[in-house]
Amino acid sequence: MTPTHSRRLLIVDDNQAIHDVMRRILQGRPGSTLADAHAALFGGPAAEQRPRFRMDSALQGEDALARAQAALAEQDPYQLAFVDMRMPPGWDGLETTARLMAADPAIYIVICTAYSDASLEEISQKLGPTDRVLILKKPFDPVEVVQLSNALTERWVGQRAASQRALELETIVRDRTAEIQRASMHDKLTGLPNRALFSHRLDAAIARHRADPTRRFAVAFLDLDRFKHINDTFGHACGDQLLVDVAARLKGALRSSDHFTSEPSTSARLGGDEFLVLLTDLRSEHDVALVANRLLATLGRPYNIAGQRLRVSASIGVATSDTPYAAAADLVRDADAAMYRAKAEGRGRFVLFGHDMKTEAMERVAFEADVRQAVDDGLFDLHYQPIVRLADNEIVGFEALLRWRDGKWAGRSASTLVAAAEDAGVAHALNLWALERAARDFRTWSNTGCDVRLNLSGKQLLEPDLLVRVAEVIEDLGGARNLVVEVTEATFVREPTEARSALERLAALGVRTYLDDFGTGHSSLSCLADLPLHGVKLDRAFIGDLSGDPRHARIVGSVIALATACGLDVVAEGVENAADLARLRDLGCHHAQGYWLGREGDNAHVLALLGGTESGND
Repeated sequence: MTPTHSRRLLIVDDNQAIHDVMRRILQGRPGSTLADAHAALFGGPAAEQRPRFRMDSALQGEDALARAQAALAEQDPYQLAFVDMRMPPGWDGLETTARLMAADPAIYIVICTAYSDASLEEISQKLGPTDRVLILKKPFDPVEVVQLSNALTERWVGQRAASQRALELETIVRDRTAEIQRASMHDKLTGLPNRALFSHRLDAAIARHRADPTRRFAVAFLDLDRFKHINDTFGHACGDQLLVDVAARLKGALRSSDHFTSEPSTSARLGGDEFLVLLTDLRSEHDVALVANRLLATLGRPYNIAGQRLRVSASIGVATSDTPYAAAADLVRDADAAMYRAKAEGRGRFVLFGHDMKTEAMERVAFEADVRQAVDDGLFDLHYQPIVRLADNEIVGFEALLRWRDGKWAGRSASTLVAAAEDAGVAHALNLWALERAARDFRTWSNTGCDVRLNLSGKQLLEPDLLVRVAEVIEDLGGARNLVVEVTEATFVREPTEARSALERLAALGVRTYLDDFGTGHSSLSCLADLPLHGVKLDRAFIGDLSGDPRHARIVGSVIALATACGLDVVAEGVENAADLARLRDLGCHHAQGYWLGREGDNAHVLALLGGTESGND
């Protein structure tokens, strides 16, 4: 680095006397400097008005080049060289200048000459276009030497500072670009690779496997079970820290010394509580199960976060290279499908993707697309099934059931249609249509005293504008007493706090709420007393063969007794024979519905039932 307290010059001349003169001029010896002249003209001591120069001498061009190269190696280069034009027997001034500029393109050179040794055209031809070479005629004036030295070294210092600043800015830009590139490829919260980087590495694994089928690999899709409950209970800060800890455990479990794979594995975060793992160069398919079980065990250990001891399980779906894949997205899709199968089978486990899942996945995609189109085209209808009071066989209400009007999906159940609509992102529009249609149909039979019972999915129950929509329906129905809302038990397992709040708001409007499919979920019987409910609907799984299986009868009898003790109404679904109906009466069940009591139908069918032209069996 060039010292800031002085500037370095090189004098190249075969006459030693010239070196002495230059030193006297530039190093301020008495009787020869501008400072002395200033003192003589204006009085007072001589003042230092110029930079200090460190000067080296070379008697020949070859020596000058060697000194310049050594100075560059020491990172203390010359800023300026005064070069004599004639220096026999070695290089002349032009040759020396050309060699110096080739070695150090930043140096400034003043060629000193007493003769017309070369024209400007010849100099330009030899040195090329440059603003770093000037000509100084001998005999030269000391003032010219000082001015040239000051100006050219000052310019050199300024240019060096600008160059260094440019290098610093270039480094800053390069580092920032690297940061941006890394951020674009990594998850901000956990530091794991994101989907883009994971896909890049997965594409490379697919290409390697295509070139060498023995290089097996697999993709694991991980989803934390009931993560939203942790977020809602302990706060998002706790949830974020849990994700960070999960990421750390993934990296630890997939260490480079993993004895199942010959290369380090890649873990990535897709977003939310979803993670991906790429296992490369697997030695055998059996190793996939070993790694998956290790991940389940690792993630299942307790977490200590902000004084809370938490446990969380994961559901894992795995897709392997044993199935030919052309694109990374296809592998991730199939691993995702296997993960959903793992959740459906009870969570906290892994499932290996199979061809049956692929068929199901393709059918599901087609079904969701058709549901989306059917919503746009208005291809849905509402059918109604009567609910009968067992004490006197009177119809007291109708459950509204969503049905596809025609086409290949016409036989799908209402719950299947709603689930597909949720996956397709059109459930909200479909549910609003169902609410409005039910209110319109109800007005045609509202004077009968029957109520209309609408199913709300878990997602719809938690919609922010639920109360507004329900209030509109209540107005159309002529009062809240005519509206019953049925919600599934699974809703309270997934989102207990929000679901309870939604039920309380509905109760405040005067809406009656029934717990649908009771007995098939995971909630305890205590919910009958804890939740703001008006009744329960026994799932048809308990009703089938009720008269032939004493165990079913005892279970149903216990539930009816408990619900009655809690002041709740009990409705039995799926009654399909006289024996089961009689048994339900004996057990004290209040209401029932099913094909034996009345089949579903459109609004005209309802009007016929209420008018007495068609009735169910009793």
